[in-house]
Order: sequence, then C-alpha cells, then structure tokens
Amino acid sequence: MRILFLAFQFPYPPVNGASIKTLSLIDYLRRSHEVRVVSLRRGALLPAQEAWAGSLGGIRTVALDKPRNTWSLLSSYAARVPLRIERNRSGEMARVVNAEMSSFLPEVLFVDGLSMAQYVPPGFHGLRFLHEHNAEYVIWQRQSEIETGPRRWVASREAARLRRYEASALHRFDVVFAVSEDDRLTLLDLGAGPDRVRILPNLPDRALLDTPAHVFEDTESVVLYFGTLSWQPNIEGLERILTSVFPEVRRRVPEARLVVAGVGASPLLRVRSFGVEWMIQSRCTGSLVCSSTRPAAAAAPA
Repeated sequence: MRILFLAFQFPYPPVNGASIKTLSLIDYLRRSHEVRVVSLRRGALLPAQEAWAGSLGGIRTVALDKPRNTWSLLSSYAARVPLRIERNRSGEMARVVNAEMSSFLPEVLFVDGLSMAQYVPPGFHGLRFLHEHNAEYVIWQRQSEIETGPRRWVASREAARLRRYEASALHRFDVVFAVSEDDRLTLLDLGAGPDRVRILPNLPDRALLDTPAHVFEDTESVVLYFGTLSWQPNIEGLERILTSVFPEVRRRVPEARLVVAGVGASPLLRVRSFGVEWMIQSRCTGSLVCSSTRPAAAAAPA
C-alpha cells in the first residue's frame, strides 16, 4: 500500500522517546509498504540527517520553530486552536501535504501525533490512522495541578481547549493508536469508538519480542530510569523517585542502585541525587556523535 506518513518532528537520530517510536514505525511500515514521509523540522538538517533521508529516497521537510511563549499563546486564541496545535501550524506544511496527495496518491494517511491531524485534507477518502504519543490534554491537566497563580489558570485553560480539540479529532480517523491501556481508556472517555482504538506499545526494537522475560528473583537490585530528562512529566516523576521512593528503597535494600540515563538533565536535578548513578548523553551536534558521562555516585542517605 502507499502510505503518506506525517511526522511532527524529524525522526533521525532517535534522541527522545517520540523519535525512537516514530523511527521504529517508519522502519516497520517500509518493510511491506511504499512509504513517503513529510516531517516538520526545528532547524537545518545536519549531514548525517540528510544522508539518512536520502537512504529513504528523500523526505519532504518543512522548517518550523514556534516557541512556547506569550505571543504563541495569543496567536492560538486568535486561530481558535490549542497552543500545541498553533505551535505546529504551518501553511507551507499544508501545501506540501496537498502536493504529496496529488503526486503520490496515498491509500493510507498515517498521522504521527495529534498536532499533525490538522493536515489531513478533508477530501481524503482512504484509511486514516492517528498515532497518539500521549493522551495530550492529560499532560496539561496534570501541569495545571502543580502550577500556581496565573500559570495554573493558563494550564487549566489549555487542558480544556486541548481536550475539546482531541475529542473532535478522534472521530476523523479510522484507527487511533494509544501507547498504553491507561491512554486507551482516556481516549475512550473522550468519545472514541471502542472498535477504533488500539494499543501500539513503545517498542523500539522488534527483536525484544523474542527476548525471554527476566525472572525477577534472578536480577540485581538495580532500578533504571531512562528518558528525556528535560521533559517536564519525566522531571516530575524522577523528582518523586529521588525524594520519596528511592530513599525508602535504600532503607530496606541498602545495596540497591538507581541508574538514571537520558539527555537534558539540569544541574539542579542532579544536585538532588543521592546514591544515584547518572549516564547523561549530551545534545548531538556536528557529526551526531554523542558522548556520555557517568559521574560517581553520591553518598547514600543517612
């Protein structure tokens, strides 16, 4: 089948959870189908990225980098769309998608992320798939619960706006993929038809499906926290582990280790660690070769 794949970020190199998932989806679909990719990008492509795009026969990209600031928020109200949608809104992207529709004649539109749903042409009569990396409005809803003052009001308003937009978008797709059972139930609560919502778990390497499950009793006393450490939900989760969960674990299992791996951790976050091993990847530049650091573990809590 001919599949037009719409990506909200350039998926190579896979340096965060979203790009890892997107790249694995593209690789999987290309095994059995003819796939063309149209992607937003936040800056100029590096040579390694251009080489990867060339290996796929070329990827159409559109530069777009709207910051999350007051101006973008006001623009979103003027456009009557949530902030997340406004920050990914581009007239050039709409033109590129329409051009691909005319030249490629896809039978399937695979929309990778809610922010790309706005680019589905209303006259398209083929299959429409939406891959939800998250139940998006829930992220803003949770953010509103930890904010104070005007920021709490803004986050609460964005959660409500995004909830309405997300509920409306779900009905425009034949299949909606959620990443977990919790997200599936959330999307059903928004009104998605039960027969349309499927779970597509985050599995970057299909070979993992053939790996025998670990026997818990045979494993070491090590907890691995792996993720993009500049993303607010991940920061909040890690802070809770550092301040509440892991100290209790160490009290009961003194030899326990916590290994935190990822990219983008702030110095403040790392200062709060105790008995923690850090494996922090630097942001990729130039040749896309990244380095990792592993500072010595701090002293265990008293």
